[in-house]
Amino acid sequence: MASEKRGDRAKSMDAHSKQNAPSDHTRDEAVAWHLQLNAPEANETAFTEFAIWLQCDPANRVAYEEIEDFDDALGSAI
Repeated sequence: MASEKRGDRAKSMDAHSKQNAPSDHTRDEAVAWHLQLNAPEANETAFTEFAIWLQCDPANRVAYEEIEDFDDALGSAI
């Protein structure tokens, strides 16, 4: 019985993860935002527009966090 509940919970979590999984297009947008926000010319308008984009879809946040994690790992490796 307990193992069935764990299995159901795992399936539910997996479905939720897939639902919020970013598409390639969303990842491309996240890369563009990361580059724009880390550029010397980044301004308040860019950060405001980014915040709006981030809140529009849970997948946007997931994608951006993936890009940040990758950039952090790359920076550590260099």
